[in-house]
Amino acid sequence: MRKEVPFTLTQDFNQYDQLMQLVQEANRFNSYILIKYKNLQINVKSSLSIRILMISKGEKLNIYAEGNDAEQAIDHITSFLALK
Repeated sequence: MRKEVPFTLTQDFNQYDQLMQLVQEANRFNSYILIKYKNLQINVKSSLSIRILMISKGEKLNIYAEGNDAEQAIDHITSFLALK
C-alpha cells in the first residue's frame, strides 16, 4: 500500500531533539516513510538524512509512506508533527 498526504506545519520544526524523536516515531512502523519538501526527499527513518530537515511554521510538505502499515504510519507522523 502507498499513501501520500500534503501537510502544513503549524509550528517550527527545526530542533535536533525534535528531529531525532521523529526518527524514533517513524521506526515504529515497517513502511518506508519519506518527507518530500521542496526538491528534497528525506528518509524519515534515517537520523543522518533527517538532519537536513529544517522547516518553519507554515511550510508545506508531503508525507509519503509505502508498506503494509503505510496508512497508520502517515496518520501517526502527521499527528506527531501537528503536536510539535
